[in-house]
Amino acid sequence: MYTNGFFMPITSFLNYLALEKKYSVHTITAYKNDLNSFQNFCLKEYGSNAIATVNYPQIRTWIVSLVNQNISNRSINRKVSSLKSFYKFLQKTKQIEVNPLHKHQSLKIAKQVQVPFSKKEISEVLTTNNETVDFEFSRNKLIVELFYSTGIRRSELINIKVTDIDLVNETVKVLGKRNKERYIPLLKSVQHSIKKYNLFRQEIETKETCFFITKKGKKLYDTLVYRIINNYFSGVSSKVKKSPHIIRHSFATHLLDEGADLNAVKELLGHSSLASTQVYTHNSLGKIKEVYNQAHPRSKKKQFHMKVFVQSVNFNADKKLIEFIEKKVTSLEKYYDKIVDSEVFLKVQQTSEKENKTVDIKLNVPGNEVVVKKQCKTFEEGTSLAVDSLKRTLTKMKEKIRAK
Repeated sequence: MYTNGFFMPITSFLNYLALEKKYSVHTITAYKNDLNSFQNFCLKEYGSNAIATVNYPQIRTWIVSLVNQNISNRSINRKVSSLKSFYKFLQKTKQIEVNPLHKHQSLKIAKQVQVPFSKKEISEVLTTNNETVDFEFSRNKLIVELFYSTGIRRSELINIKVTDIDLVNETVKVLGKRNKERYIPLLKSVQHSIKKYNLFRQEIETKETCFFITKKGKKLYDTLVYRIINNYFSGVSSKVKKSPHIIRHSFATHLLDEGADLNAVKELLGHSSLASTQVYTHNSLGKIKEVYNQAHPRSKKKQFHMKVFVQSVNFNADKKLIEFIEKKVTSLEKYYDKIVDSEVFLKVQQTSEKENKTVDIKLNVPGNEVVVKKQCKTFEEGTSLAVDSLKRTLTKMKEKIRAK
């Protein structure tokens, strides 16, 4: 039944994912790579690639080896998930009776809040001027605009066809996960940028049907799109992650902040369930509190409600540290009650010095940004010093306003 112990089942499984589950080529390749990884391990450790006959202890040994290679828990869980799906397929096709992973529990993953770009950062990128307006500039600018105005995924943008752009009906057709089509409205400003890019595109000799191409007439690729976004936002944002997905995150967050219906955002994002969309709602909690404080008759009315975003580099900030930082930074509202939000960046410097902890706090207030950076032995000490410095700055700002 198992040619070479592996290849017949895996081929059938990948065909099943492609033909019945309608998974994308990218997803199927990821499954194939994960299964190949386990197959190679079994061949090396047990002298056999017949992975359909392995038991859970053997799989557990593989997982331990991945941990020892310093592969992240998130990546390990994905690999194990691929293997689990493979065994479910073998069960479904009656090639095995029991899934060896049916009682497996995923490795714990530290929850990391994805910090979206602020509206100000997005605005600065979109209003960037360039004296040389050529093909690449018009294309790159349009890519940023399209990401932010539609919330589409990187793979969806790359695969947009020329015929998918409908300027008459002001929509773009997007082919999402599992080949699900959806139509997204185009803003007038985006339509204008599309027309400008099209003029340059028509000058390039190409047979490519995809809308976005390179200057050599070839289809765009993942790393180029990532590089374009990273380059644009590196000049305006100090966030660690500057990717197309963060723009998608910003799109959803900003819509919800402005009162958009969750179901409408779900449809725009191409999610199959609300559970997927709800991950974006945590960033809108501050907006919900603001509306609540404004509307409830027993509430003390306040124009702004401060939000605190914490992001760590080279380590994972634990709950206790985050709570300490949030309490300290939120206390700044007493000194200036119009702070909209704050971003706190924690970083462990790659140095042998004792003072290798950096705390960078940025406050967003209407018409201004206040930034303080401290380097200390501990993050608690750095946060306290930074907050004390911000208190003095905010007090002076308030005094200047009163003096006017």
